Amino acid sequence: KRRGKKKKKKKNFFKKTVEDSVKEHICLNAPVIMGLKPAAIFTVTKAEKEILEEIFSKNSDFVIETLYSGTKDSIFLYRKGLLEGQLAQKKIKRFLYSLKLGYQEGENSLCRFKERFRRYKEEGEIFPHEVGVFLGYPLWDIRAFIETPEKKAQFTGYWKVYFDPEGALKRFQLFDQCIKEFMDMAKRSESLSGMVECCLRQAQAA
Repeated sequence: KRRGKKKKKKKNFFKKTVEDSVKEHICLNAPVIMGLKPAAIFTVTKAEKEILEEIFSKNSDFVIETLYSGTKDSIFLYRKGLLEGQLAQKKIKRFLYSLKLGYQEGENSLCRFKERFRRYKEEGEIFPHEVGVFLGYPLWDIRAFIETPEKKAQFTGYWKVYFDPEGALKRFQLFDQCIKEFMDMAKRSESLSGMVECCLRQAQAA
């Protein structure tokens, strides 16, 4: 009898360490670190979150908050000054109040958003589409997405673009370039600590 050939197990040459994953998170969120956008939401493991919290605690303008904790955590990374400036705009306040979703004058809009995100994850409520306000998307695009969902976007990048495609494209290119620069930095840095030192120095200058 001919014996069938045993299949060789494929070696995983690209297995990432926790530090590799943290580097990747830092690179993908370079636009926040460099002040091109106020905030980002992404998912991490408990170990990755612990390292990221330690890293960003070195600069008081950066804040990491947990929006939802499960097997993995959904975290909100933001630059305090930028986000506060974003939410202080009268047009932003008026828009949030107009949604009739519990945002009220005199209350902390971020706390309300965090509660809505938690209910979405834990209780299956509708996704808080006003998230774009907190991530720094153009208000006209957020409004179009929420108020006229049947409207076709001109194109989709970091968000759905309905108006000012040229302006949006320029911002997308800035984000892409920023991420590329951080990825190049990650390749040059042998250690996570070396990369962190470099990126926080750049953030301080931004």
